[in-house]
Amino acid sequence: MPDQNLLLLRSGSAVAEIRLDRGACISALRPAEAAQNVLLENPEAAEAGLGDYDAAWIGGFDEICPTGAAATVGARRLEDHGVLWHEQWTLAALSTSSAEVECRPAGYPIHVRRQLELSPDSTLTTRHVIRNLSAERLPLIWGAHIGLPLGPDTIFDLGGDPLPDAWPPAPWPREGLPTGDHALHIFAAPPAGRIGVRSPGKPAIEIGFDPQELPWLHVWVSDGFLFGRRALCIEPFSAAHDALDTCIASGMAAWLPPAGEVSYRIAISLPGLTGHQHPLRTT
Repeated sequence: MPDQNLLLLRSGSAVAEIRLDRGACISALRPAEAAQNVLLENPEAAEAGLGDYDAAWIGGFDEICPTGAAATVGARRLEDHGVLWHEQWTLAALSTSSAEVECRPAGYPIHVRRQLELSPDSTLTTRHVIRNLSAERLPLIWGAHIGLPLGPDTIFDLGGDPLPDAWPPAPWPREGLPTGDHALHIFAAPPAGRIGVRSPGKPAIEIGFDPQELPWLHVWVSDGFLFGRRALCIEPFSAAHDALDTCIASGMAAWLPPAGEVSYRIAISLPGLTGHQHPLRTT
């Protein structure tokens, strides 16, 4: 019997899988002719449960909202990675290469609608629309949380040209990005609005976004902390901090009026990478 919680999108030379019962996580993206998933997988993931994101995360690409780190906002205590990742999502529309899914999470008064389209050139485009359902102004931050396998020879491509030395808040290290267990690095988004990642023997992946919508890039590296595997998380983000209460205090949170909306877009493709390379290095 088909799994009613598993959506398959097919177009041209790629296949995408979405799990409605795990926060509508995009759990797989692979070339149609290959079995190899370019996204990180955790086959030993526990059942989804509040407060235990690291154990329950199945890998792949999910979204962070209204907070990244655990936060307290008024009387609300928001858990790690927000309120969407453990929710059951609803399918609103489906075709061979596109879908629309939605969610009204129990922990925050928002409605989230996500549109997904897999194009013939192997690009998966997602549009995320968040609407305030409360009668008051509502704060939030948003980020894409894209998990990738990490190898010793993984390299970054940040748009074709070397980054300027003054790229805030800190220049990307010329000799490569340091690694370490649970190492989080935060940068301003690359001016080109894209980051590519390539490991030997694996399909390259490119992540595109609008730096006007998502002006920060969080890069999380693990040498084994996350379910005993080397992992890389690329997170185009709306704020420099990942905790909503900190973002409110620093003026970085988005505030939605009643019935107000905000939207974000992400594109993931499987191209060849030819730009300026930034290797990882082990500290």
